[in-house]
Parts: sequence; structure tokens; C-alpha cells
Amino acid sequence: MEINTLQDKIYRVNCENGWHNNDPHMETPEEFFRFISNCHSEISEAYEEYKNNRGEYYINDGKPEGIVAELADTIIYILDYAKARGFNMDEIINAKVNYNSTRGYRHGDKRA
Repeated sequence: MEINTLQDKIYRVNCENGWHNNDPHMETPEEFFRFISNCHSEISEAYEEYKNNRGEYYINDGKPEGIVAELADTIIYILDYAKARGFNMDEIINAKVNYNSTRGYRHGDKRA
């Protein structure tokens, strides 16, 4: 599935589930901070899965769980955010990958 197709599906499901009751294009600082906090929370949940040795991916009562499932939640938040604001993530991700390919070894021999 192309990223934009996935992005459309995520946004549609989130609309159907009531996550975009207001005009999603009217971004306030509070909405942006909530978005960033939600992404951070999912990354922290991935860390907790790792720290508690629960596994990279497993199903618990039908729910995907584990490190990779929490990372997937982060991607879902990001794609929903981008769709709500009209960004073409296929194009943007390809542009970033293409740019990164020009940056050389470890982007100038950076440590991390």
C-alpha cells in the first residue's frame, strides 16, 4: 500500500471515530502540542515494552502490542496529522530519502 493510500485510510478511520470533529485544518498551538505529546507517548510506550521485555510484536486479546506496534501508533499519528493539513507524505518522504542519500557517511561522520 502506498503511503498516501494508507494516510487516506488512517484519516478516514479517525474521522469516523470522532477524532476530527472540528475543522482539522484549523491548527492551534494546543492541538500541535497535543499531537507532539501523543507521538512522544507512543515512543515512550515502545520503550516500556522494551524495558519490560514484552517483545517486539505480539497479539494480546486481538490487539497488536509490543515495541513495533507502539512505533506503528506513532506513524499513524504522523500520517493523520499530515493528511489533516494536506501534505503528500509519499512526496515528502521520498524527498527526504533522496536528500539523505547526498549527505555522505553518517551525515558528515556524526556520532549519533
